[in-house]
Amino acid sequence: MLKYLGQVILGPPGAGKTTFCSSMSRFLVHHKKIPILINLDPGNIANTYKHRLDICQIVNSYEISSELHLGPNSSIFYSMEYFQKNLDWFEKKMKIILEVPFDLYFLFDLPGQIELYTHHFVIRKIIKRILKKNIRLGAIVLNDSIFWKDKTVIFYILIISISIMLNIELPHLTLLSKTDLFFYKNSANIKILKNFQNFILQDMFFQNSIFFWANKYYKSLNDIIFDFSSLSIIPINNFDNSDIKKIFKNLNNMLIDKKFHSK
Repeated sequence: MLKYLGQVILGPPGAGKTTFCSSMSRFLVHHKKIPILINLDPGNIANTYKHRLDICQIVNSYEISSELHLGPNSSIFYSMEYFQKNLDWFEKKMKIILEVPFDLYFLFDLPGQIELYTHHFVIRKIIKRILKKNIRLGAIVLNDSIFWKDKTVIFYILIISISIMLNIELPHLTLLSKTDLFFYKNSANIKILKNFQNFILQDMFFQNSIFFWANKYYKSLNDIIFDFSSLSIIPINNFDNSDIKKIFKNLNNMLIDKKFHSK
C-alpha cells in the first residue's frame, strides 16, 4: 500500500507557520506533487490560504472564548480537547482525501501554544491517529529569528525544541524563520547560526555574573542541549525557494531512512 509523506508544522504564534505552509505548498506544486494543507489550529480562522481540511469547520477558539468566557490559551486547549473527542469527523474527511490516487503530500498546520506539546498529550494522540492513516510524518519546529538577539531566549528556544521533539516522537528539523528580516544587513549572523554551539560556548551567559547559581544553572542547561546530538538550528527565509527545497530534501531523507520508519 502506498505510504504518504507529510509534515507537521509547529512553533510559537507568529513564528511563520502558515507562511511556511504556503511556501512549501507552492514548492510541491512546482515539483508535481499535490499538497494537502490541513489546518489543525482552531485559532487560525483568517483563511488566508485555502485548506483542504480545516478544524475551524467544527470548532474555533474565538467562539469558544466568547461562549465560555475563556482566555486565548484556555480556549485553544478546550478546542483541541473537543477536536480529539470528535476525531471521527476528521477521519471521515481524511478517508475521502486518501482515496485520491495521486502523489499526495500532507502539511498539518498546528497551534502554537507550547504547553500543548510539553504539558499535554492531545497533540501526541492526534499525531498517532494520523500515523495510522499510512502517512509518514516529520516535524518542522519554527522559531522567530528576531529572538536570536537575546541570548537568554536562545536557551529557551533550544530547550523548548528538545521538549517538543521528545514529546511528539517524530523525525524533526528545527528552523529559525524570517532571516530575511533580521539578517539582511549582516551576513556574519548567518555564519554564527550555522555553528550556534560554538557561539554559545564562547560567550557563556552570565559568565561574569555575581550570582554563582546562574553560572551553574546555565552550564547545566548547556550540557543538556549539546548532549542532545539530534538538535541543530537551520536558518531559513520562508520566501526563498532554495531554503524551502533544502528543508524538503533534508526532511524527506529522514522520512525515507529505514531507522525512522514506523513499525
